[in-house]
Amino acid sequence: MKTPQVHLLLRGHDVDSLPPALYGSDPAKRVMRLATALAASPTLAQMGPTRFVVRQDPEPVLAIIGEFGEDDQPRLDALQHTIQTVLPTIRYVSYEAAEAACRSLAEQLVERVGPTGLRHSRLRAIPRGGHIVLGLLSYLLEIDDLNDGGGPLIVVDDCAISGVRLRQFLNGLDEEGEIVFAHLYSTPEVRNAIELAESGVLCVAGDDLRDLAPERLGSGHEAWQERWRDRSEIPYWIGQPEHIVFPWNEPDSSFWNPVTNREERSWTLAPADRCLKTNQDQAAPVIALPIPSGALRPDRETLWARFGDRVIIANLETRAVMSLDGSAANMWEALITEDSDEAVLAKISTLYDVDPAALRKDLSAFVDDLRQRRLAV
Repeated sequence: MKTPQVHLLLRGHDVDSLPPALYGSDPAKRVMRLATALAASPTLAQMGPTRFVVRQDPEPVLAIIGEFGEDDQPRLDALQHTIQTVLPTIRYVSYEAAEAACRSLAEQLVERVGPTGLRHSRLRAIPRGGHIVLGLLSYLLEIDDLNDGGGPLIVVDDCAISGVRLRQFLNGLDEEGEIVFAHLYSTPEVRNAIELAESGVLCVAGDDLRDLAPERLGSGHEAWQERWRDRSEIPYWIGQPEHIVFPWNEPDSSFWNPVTNREERSWTLAPADRCLKTNQDQAAPVIALPIPSGALRPDRETLWARFGDRVIIANLETRAVMSLDGSAANMWEALITEDSDEAVLAKISTLYDVDPAALRKDLSAFVDDLRQRRLAV
């Protein structure tokens, strides 16, 4: 059963953890940019109607409001973990940084494969990020698929997180011979694991990522790895590298949902203007709450959002939630926007044919209920 809920994601000084490279330097816009990125997350397709709510006054607040069930709780937990743990260590690779990593990769290929080997090599890309790197490498090394062969096959990608994408590529490969896996970013651990598992594969990376799992998980690190070895598609390596974002790609990350008993895609962190992969076409709505100017003042911990004919109101501190339909939803909106009780009554009277005395009585009872629940002051 799904119930109306609110979950606080970010507030106050936590906004300082948002990296300027992705979210800009304007504090008033940074939370909104994160909200729009989260709203484009594919995992929302598994959930009911959802709204991300941003409030700037009296302090920045980001929350998610919706009707959530038992299977949504692990998704919300993953969202909280992503914001609190992953976001502060995110690594944004600009085009300039990607080009520098590609030059480093090209130099290492020359050193490891040799000029003669490269002249007889062919380049193949792992879609889609690999195509970007392949284009850069082909210019730097002056090799492509037109070469006569005889040298190693150079398989190109933008990064290697667990090695699953390489494994899929190799499983579909119908040719034999030496393979060089050339990519911009990976951990030394995943490169070592690939070379141990695939005797004919040499790994070359432009730059290193750090594995953050040991410091995040401490004594539970090995047990965590064992749990993941029993799940889904088997990777070469299990870890938690820095979350990397390219201007063209935010590599997929995942979490385990114990309710659905499956691996699910995690949350998007890159705004669309920083990453081509972020798709805003089917994004959830993001609500920027105005400063209330009406006869009724919401409690400072109260957030709200409209869902069609309904409004969900929630207090972040008390966890009190009200789901308002029809006339009650319209009453709420009139109370927080109209500047006097008479203006509120006039506004509601234009929407419903109701006795003025009865309306005044209903409105008074409604306001008392809101105040008792600490949704209004």
